[in-house]
Amino acid sequence: MKKLIDLTKGEKWVFVRLNNGKSMSDFLKQAEREGFVINCHLPTQCKCDKVMVLHSDYTISYLHGWALTTVYGCTKAKKVNFDEYMNGRYDSFCF
Repeated sequence: MKKLIDLTKGEKWVFVRLNNGKSMSDFLKQAEREGFVINCHLPTQCKCDKVMVLHSDYTISYLHGWALTTVYGCTKAKKVNFDEYMNGRYDSFCF
């Protein structure tokens, strides 16, 4: 099974795009299994947005509002579609 932490190798953070409610739920469950936290909480105890920021220190943060538009649209950081990545597609980087 693919691991979320593997996405952060060589990166400080990675943007993870979540397509729908099932993707969000699956992402939070996978993150919790791997030991990630969101603001010191277990991921499944938190809400999820369409884009989450995965950090190499096993933390997850939110990116929404103007920050989503500005940072997600302009940065050269890795951007990954969660569903495609988990299904084995390494070509799922969306720039």
